[in-house]
Amino acid sequence: MKIIMDNLAAQNDELCIENSEPIIIINKKLCKIINNENNLEENDAQILVEKFHRNTITSLDLSNCQLLDFPLNFCTLDYITELNISGNKLQQLPDEFINMKKLRILNISNNFFQEIPIALDSGLHLIKFLNVSNNKITCMYKPPCCLAKLQHLDLSCNLLLEPPSWLLDDAPSSLEYLDLSNNPCFQEYYGNKNSCSENKVAGRIKTLKISNCKFREAFCSYLLNFSSLNILEFGNNDIKPNYINYITYLKCMLPSSMEKLSMVNIGLGGISSSITDLSNLRYLNISDNNIHWLPPSIKNLSSLTVLHAKSCNLCLIPCEMNELVSLKELYLSSNQLASTEGFENLVNLEVLDLYSNQFICLPNLHKFSKMNSLDLCQNYVEPPSIIKINGLKYDYANLKANLRSKIKNCNRIDGEKEFTTAPEDDLSDDFIETSEEEFCDAEPEDTEYTLQNENGLDQCQDCWDQDENETFDPNVWTMKDTINITRKESCESLTGEIPYEVTTHPHYFTPYQLVTPIAVSKATLPPPVEGQFDD
Repeated sequence: MKIIMDNLAAQNDELCIENSEPIIIINKKLCKIINNENNLEENDAQILVEKFHRNTITSLDLSNCQLLDFPLNFCTLDYITELNISGNKLQQLPDEFINMKKLRILNISNNFFQEIPIALDSGLHLIKFLNVSNNKITCMYKPPCCLAKLQHLDLSCNLLLEPPSWLLDDAPSSLEYLDLSNNPCFQEYYGNKNSCSENKVAGRIKTLKISNCKFREAFCSYLLNFSSLNILEFGNNDIKPNYINYITYLKCMLPSSMEKLSMVNIGLGGISSSITDLSNLRYLNISDNNIHWLPPSIKNLSSLTVLHAKSCNLCLIPCEMNELVSLKELYLSSNQLASTEGFENLVNLEVLDLYSNQFICLPNLHKFSKMNSLDLCQNYVEPPSIIKINGLKYDYANLKANLRSKIKNCNRIDGEKEFTTAPEDDLSDDFIETSEEEFCDAEPEDTEYTLQNENGLDQCQDCWDQDENETFDPNVWTMKDTINITRKESCESLTGEIPYEVTTHPHYFTPYQLVTPIAVSKATLPPPVEGQFDD
């Protein structure tokens, strides 16, 4: 074991370790143990404890030390306030762990815990930050004993089968941050979904993350218990695109105090007033939804500074969006936009992502004087090396690099998008050019006419001549009425008046909830005239 007594060494993130022995870095407040392969031995821990007493260390970092058991000697350090034992192979903590009564921050993530350590149920009352993510915990029936002081709880990436039931209890709590992401906790949850009380634990939570939790629209009312939410993330859930009923829940579950809302890939078919009425909203992520257009009411989001609308099949941006003077970051990649109409006057815009759209010429960027990040690749125009904005010249390579540095796992292709045309070889040999007169006079060969009788059976023209005595009575046949596409009343608040430019766009589609089914009715026709069917 090597001990380094240096105030600056603990801050050196680029420290190279050539041997496999543990290296202990100690300054006045922090002790960090860096270990390559070998486990930390008990005698090494004893030596380290003596150094602790001499230097009154209050923070201990044992992350990624290949620990199978927590060293008992460290349990005597009752003045430790911050402990990081993440990235080890721990399955439990010793009973002596409760002696560390001054702990404020505890990180036990990335281990093999299958249940909450017993030490957290009794003894450690002062913990404010608790991270137990990336373990194998299946339930958390009892609240931690530190609930009255606990402010941050991370339970993400576990195997929770249901959300903690104590969230709906009336109990003193300081909990403001809760992360349940990547748990199947709503897959078979049928618990209490009553309205919220301010005395409940959930009623005080301000940040809630429930992405990838099998959260379905049937349990949207569960969110009513979180009446003080400022930040909500529930993307990539198993919510089917039956957004009519879903929006009904959405209207009453979003408190007006909401500042950050992430709804990635949840089956949204439009943006309703329940979202655009959130005047305090600063961050909105609606990526990976078939939205197609943004409503004019988006202008009500007067405090919005960041908008993510990637892969939404957007073909139109309303001109009312120019009223969002606070907007600084706009991400519109992988859509069907062909112009900057609707947001060309956002003078405070700093980040603009137009990657993979339908631009055939350079967009109008003259008013974006504060622009520092831009991506125009994969459009039908080659971005120039120098971009002129408000009379100033900018290096496009730097603008592009700045934007892509803001995107996680960015794997994009440079250059312009190529036009796709059908190759000549794909033309059928049977295709013969004919004049309009020849086409009109030509009679189709081997044509079968199909009708449907009132029993739902199809009958072909070839079958009509089988019985000479059979007569055709038009009163027993049915005909299909004209298809009328109308909006249901329950969708009017969601779609409003769909712009003509949207409905005529080649990429526009009408969700099945907005289409009136084809009506099949009995046709009333006049009796046949003699000689009508001789041909």
